[in-house]
Amino acid sequence: MTHKILKKVLVLLTVFFFSSVQAQLTTSTQKVCFGTSKKYSVDLADGVSGTPGSTYNWRVVEAMFSGVIQNQNTNSITVDWGSTPVGEYHLEVTETNSACSGDKVTLVVTIVDLPVVTVNDAVICEGSKATLYATVTPPDTGNDYVYEWTTPSGGNPGNVSSITTGTAGNYSVKVKNSLGCVSIASSGIVVVNPLPLAEITPKGSTTFCFGGSVVLNANTGSNLKYQWKKGGMDIIGAVNSSYVATESSDYSVQVTNGNNCIKTSAPISVKVNPLPVAEITILPAESLEFCEGGSVTLLSKMKTNLSYEWRNKNNVIVGTSASYKATESSDYTLKVIDANGCSAISKATSVIVHPLPDASITAIGPTTFCDGDSVVLKAIEKPGFLYQWQRDTIDIIGANNSSYKATESSNYTVTVTDSNFSTNCSRTSPSPVKVVKKLLPVTSPISYD
Repeated sequence: MTHKILKKVLVLLTVFFFSSVQAQLTTSTQKVCFGTSKKYSVDLADGVSGTPGSTYNWRVVEAMFSGVIQNQNTNSITVDWGSTPVGEYHLEVTETNSACSGDKVTLVVTIVDLPVVTVNDAVICEGSKATLYATVTPPDTGNDYVYEWTTPSGGNPGNVSSITTGTAGNYSVKVKNSLGCVSIASSGIVVVNPLPLAEITPKGSTTFCFGGSVVLNANTGSNLKYQWKKGGMDIIGAVNSSYVATESSDYSVQVTNGNNCIKTSAPISVKVNPLPVAEITILPAESLEFCEGGSVTLLSKMKTNLSYEWRNKNNVIVGTSASYKATESSDYTLKVIDANGCSAISKATSVIVHPLPDASITAIGPTTFCDGDSVVLKAIEKPGFLYQWQRDTIDIIGANNSSYKATESSNYTVTVTDSNFSTNCSRTSPSPVKVVKKLLPVTSPISYD
């Protein structure tokens, strides 16, 4: 009997797993996942109920066994291992037939711990991606586990140990090892923080003339930080909510909120128009210093698509063309305005006009006299004045003093030259002085009788 039972147990002991696949026992050891139930049987070759007339006594030897044996006394049982601790256990069966008991047959059952999986949480900003990693104990050395993910969208990313996502929600994963042991699900939470608003509002026109500016204002709010950029590059020190732009470029602002989420605004273009050239020139043959009655033509160096304002030292507009004929002493400036409305004012150009000297003549005594007499003609005397007297418009040789003694009838004039200035301004008497010399009468000798 004993030999018969042992032979049957060794040949026919069959283990059923949850997958309902029946396997012929070929070894006296078995590994079982913690917390699972397994089916065990003997003598199946003798019929569904085993050997006719036999009863079967099943037990787990170790006292730490805390499970339940179902269908005791039959040849086919189910063992719910329940919370039996991880370790090695001995499942024994003894067959009794006609009051005779066979030898105990033992199966060594090793309860192995379930794999433990953890998933990291992640906090990201809108538009970014987070990677969730399923970390397993014992570690995955290659293809030790099968991964099963549950995602907020219901999508299945497949048998992978990590997933990358930009969607907020709860992500859970279970792993199954090569024994079919399935872990308790572990969850990781993905939090997606919104990006801050990043907008620029210019205070004024973004197109202006050189020397001008425009204030660029970013949106404001609590816990916001700013970094202004010019042409895509950070502007050192520009970390306020506004920025004063003075140069042509594309400006943007990078805004960071309290969750350290960053957004860069759309660029705004600033255009700075150059100023026109405001410079005064004159013709090479002319001079800025001349005598009364003369002039100098002041010219704008730049002449295309401009408007002009010529002003004297009293800020009075005296001309509006590209040139101005100056005839008076003053400091002249030129304001030029281009098609963009940009203007520039030249440096002052000084024009000096020297007055002509007074060439009037004063006669010291009568200008009509008898032969043998004379009259002194006197010009105004000043330092630096030079004189040339004329008689009937012809220079009198040697007559270069401020006065001249006229003894002959004629029309007398004087040319006075002011040598105090390089211009040597001169003037000839506008009205000649007419001198008349009367001839003495010629008396014949006295006749007598």
